[in-house]
Amino acid sequence: MKEGKPNLTLDYNNILASCTGGEKGHKKQQHCDESKRNSEITLNPTNRTMMDKIKFDSSGRIFTDDAQLDADIEVLNLNNQDLVRERQVVLDVLKKKISKASIGKTISKSFLTMALKDWESRENNRYRPLCQVAIYYLSKKVKITT
Repeated sequence: MKEGKPNLTLDYNNILASCTGGEKGHKKQQHCDESKRNSEITLNPTNRTMMDKIKFDSSGRIFTDDAQLDADIEVLNLNNQDLVRERQVVLDVLKKKISKASIGKTISKSFLTMALKDWESRENNRYRPLCQVAIYYLSKKVKITT
């Protein structure tokens, strides 16, 4: 709940991106709600235009060219060591699968498209953890092979 704003307790936009990231861990590794506390952010994961501005580098760090979203990433501590390491694992697994499926040095667009659809799909009405980094990476690969 926002301190001094009890009317936001059950407001969908207020709880939409909540998670208790790192609540039991080391203070520096806290993220999401545990890091955000009562700070206000504009980041909205249901806003496709906003989410299309988010990028990932090859090490798993999240970034954007939008100053406000960059500030939100900082407030949410989305580049803490644990999250970056988990994203790197996803990227490493994807790269290995792509490498295995490659014929010589090329990869088929159909393989990449199927992998992308897999990561974009929901299971039991939920997205896979860290799906956004996989979707970002695979989307870039599909564009390159076009």
